[in-house]
Amino acid sequence: MTTAPSGFDVDFLTFEQNGTSAEGLGAEGWREGARLVRLTPGLDFVFFRHPRRDALDGSVQLFRSGAEGLVVEEHAGGTVPTLVAHNATNADYLLIAGQLLSGGKQNRGLNADLLVGAGQRAEIPVTCVEQGRWSAQPRGRFHHAGIEPLEVRTGKHRDVSSSMRAGAGHRARQDQVWKGVADLSRDLGATNARSDLLESMAQARARRNQPTDATGEANTDAARDREEAAMRLEHMRSELARLSLEIADVAASVASDGNYDRLLRLQRRQTELFRSLRRALEIQHELQARPAVVEIPSEPLALDLADACAKEATGLLVYFDGEFVAGDLFASGAWFETLYPDLRESALMSWERVRRHAARLGTTRTAPAESSVAAHAVSTVREALRGSWHEKPTPAHGRQLLLEHESLEGSVLCRGRTPLHLLLGTKQVPTAFRAAESPRA
Repeated sequence: MTTAPSGFDVDFLTFEQNGTSAEGLGAEGWREGARLVRLTPGLDFVFFRHPRRDALDGSVQLFRSGAEGLVVEEHAGGTVPTLVAHNATNADYLLIAGQLLSGGKQNRGLNADLLVGAGQRAEIPVTCVEQGRWSAQPRGRFHHAGIEPLEVRTGKHRDVSSSMRAGAGHRARQDQVWKGVADLSRDLGATNARSDLLESMAQARARRNQPTDATGEANTDAARDREEAAMRLEHMRSELARLSLEIADVAASVASDGNYDRLLRLQRRQTELFRSLRRALEIQHELQARPAVVEIPSEPLALDLADACAKEATGLLVYFDGEFVAGDLFASGAWFETLYPDLRESALMSWERVRRHAARLGTTRTAPAESSVAAHAVSTVREALRGSWHEKPTPAHGRQLLLEHESLEGSVLCRGRTPLHLLLGTKQVPTAFRAAESPRA
């Protein structure tokens, strides 16, 4: 057992009451404290600032575009649960849990924080967030594409923490990730033929930015997706028919030429295609039965204030209806500012799903007092930083500490004794997510 790394110091967690404008954001009174921003009833962001916000040197870089010198790609032949990273630079690179990677044969989401050392190679654990494209043309190396919506990310965090405690590595249940993607896409009215999380997020974001065109846009998307699904099914059926003939030919000659490896490869490919076909049929059914998007009352989001706070912060805790959902604290303010738009989108995507589900059922939500959310946020981070931490193996370089706590789930990735990123969550599925998973009226 070890104590929390001193780089995340509990002394900076004094809280100053939230204001109603962005005035005075540079004031020393809150720079080393926490600031709550109520975006809309029931959705709260609590920002934290570390007193040594810009103390980290440039020897650790954040993976962003894929053009920095860190290359993330698939293994030769391809495998779903792992990718490989090659770092040809003189800097270490940080990738964070829940980071979405676009490319390869399927888009993926990172299972855990990892640090790829300068000049090093590492295998990195991932889960697929695009169920329907494995047989399609791969798209080369991977690029940063956002952060998973909160219910997907926090569910994986619980899975991976449990797996680490059991000594089984950084594993997450792929079926649960696919279910989370499907549920979120359906509730947002953003189902697509490939069951691709990135496409669903893009559709939902476009609808949010153009609310007056939401119904027409949804209908257009549905028609396009049904057409894509039908084309994909026809392609799979043709491919299976061709593959069956090839397997029959190889099987007939295997006794004479001994080419068992080719036969096994073809049979494995056939099995993959059958699985993809089954999922494609499920997606087609979902598209045909997709209900009209439930529109929700337009509420102004306090994004200007939140965005201003993010420029001075190093971390963020997200609350739904007064209940803590997830949090990130970074050693570098520049890292947090860079990732904040993606963290914000991750929260907004999940909150929109929760609100749409509530609107569908006709339920209302009451926002808790701001003071209770603020006090809980400070208490949550204090409890985490003063909790019991156990060092666990990492999938790459650095050190990983796992929080042992009654209700909190947490991990810290360190380089030596310097903490780089603290990820916080809860051991139980938040109430808002459980409610959205309940049967629909």
